[in-house]
Order: sequence, then structure tokens, then C-alpha cells
Amino acid sequence: MNLEKKPVIDFDKERESLEKKKDKKIQKKKEEKKEKEEKKEKEEKKEKEEKKEKEEKKKKENEKDTILKRSAIKSVVYRMITLVLGTLTSYLFTGDLGVATGLALLTEAVQSVNYFIFETIWSYYERKRLRKKLEEQIIKEIDLKINYNFLKELSYELSRFDTFVEEIYISILNFFNKLLENEQLKQMHEEIEKNREVFVKAHKGRDFKEVPLPEDLNEEE
Repeated sequence: MNLEKKPVIDFDKERESLEKKKDKKIQKKKEEKKEKEEKKEKEEKKEKEEKKEKEEKKKKENEKDTILKRSAIKSVVYRMITLVLGTLTSYLFTGDLGVATGLALLTEAVQSVNYFIFETIWSYYERKRLRKKLEEQIIKEIDLKINYNFLKELSYELSRFDTFVEEIYISILNFFNKLLENEQLKQMHEEIEKNREVFVKAHKGRDFKEVPLPEDLNEEE
């Protein structure tokens, strides 16, 4: 009687294969979660920027309306005062109220034309100056924003970096510390510190040299 040999199952290999599949699934889920979070963060950021732009636009329009109203009121009051004073002055010289009023109106008309010409020329050069100043300010803000966004992204990416080389580990921590010491990046310090903590925790147990936080931050804690 011939007995067929049953194939020998390597349980270790099977277990290893299952663990690899499980790890891949976990990694995939993590990546998907990360993508969703990044997408959500970008959408929220975009919404905030749009909202801010609308608010700034509305604020500028309100300021413009207020300035125009004040200018109109000021102009009317000024014209009334100059007309009354001009009439009184002319009356003192002529002794005739009708002639005095006519002269005052004529003088006011000439002054209005002269003032209009002056205001047009002044406004042209003032707008030109303000436009140039605004352009310079916008360019400065854009450059600053680009630098902030770049450093935020770099900080995030470094927090996910995995290394077994101590020199690289220390260099990255020193980079985090430099960012935390920079007062110009104060508004980003909280986020940078969180990314630093993530990086340190990910490398815990690898017997790397400890790199402390900057002294100012340690004192605050």
C-alpha cells in the first residue's frame, strides 16, 4: 500500500508572509489617512485664506466709502464757509450785497476749478506712490509666506524621516532646535516642537545621543 507524502507546511514562512501583508495594509491605511488629513488641511487653509481675502476686501471698501463720505462733507462745509467769508469781504469793499455775492460765487467757481486740477494731479501721483508701496509690501509678504510654508513642510517631512545613522539623527534635531531658536518663526514654534517630538519618539530605543531643547524652551516648560 503506497502512502502519498503530504507537503510540509512551513508555518514560520506563512506567519512571516501574513505579517508582511498585515504591515502593508497598516502602512496603506496610514498613507491614506495621511493623504486625507493633508487634503483636509489644505482645504481648510484655502477656506481661511478666501475668508480672510473677502474680509480684507470688505474692510477696504468700507474704509473707501467712509473716506469719500468724510471728504464730501468736509468739501461742502469748506465751500459754505469760503462762500460766506468771500461774500462778507466783497461786501466790505463794494457795499452792495448782490455784487458781493456774485463776486464770491465767481471766486468760488475759479477756486473750485483750480482745486479740481490740483486734486487730480495730486491724486495721480499719490496713487502711483501708494501702488508702488503696496506692490513692494505684497512681494515681501509673498516671499515671507513661501518661506513659512516651505519650513512647515520641511519640518513635517523631517519628523517622518527614519534613520539608523546617529550623525543624521543629531543633525536633524539640531536643525529643529535652530528653527525653535529663531524669533521670526515664533508663530510656528508650537508646530515645529510637535514635529520634533514625533521624530524623537520614532527613534526611541536606538541608543542615540540625546539632544536637548534650546535653553529658552526648557525654562518655559
